[in-house]
Amino acid sequence: MIAAFLAAYVVHGIACLFTLWIMFVVVMTMEQLRDAGRLTPGMIRFGEGFAAAGLVLDVYCNLVIATTMVFWEEPHEMTVSDRLRRLVISSRWKWQRKLAIWFAATLMNPFCQPDRPHIKIPKL
Repeated sequence: MIAAFLAAYVVHGIACLFTLWIMFVVVMTMEQLRDAGRLTPGMIRFGEGFAAAGLVLDVYCNLVIATTMVFWEEPHEMTVSDRLRRLVISSRWKWQRKLAIWFAATLMNPFCQPDRPHIKIPKL
């Protein structure tokens, strides 16, 4: 029974993080379209609802999934991005910093403007 619950929780966590990542990619794409002057009023209306749902999911993922499954620490901020920013700069544990850098460099920053990374990764 406990094993089934844990397996379901892991699948739930992976699905939540994957959905959050998809929402992040869509929002960053819309930001690039806005900067290029190609965002239509319909896209804006749809995007506002999408961004609001993404923010709710972001807070949930940070408070529940990132806390219990990924970083194993209590949250000090409201969103996953804010947590990653903190961990990239000042994590107590080396593995947390490496994982935060991986999330930023692999899953987030490639979808941002090169001169405006979502999470700045300091050079060592």
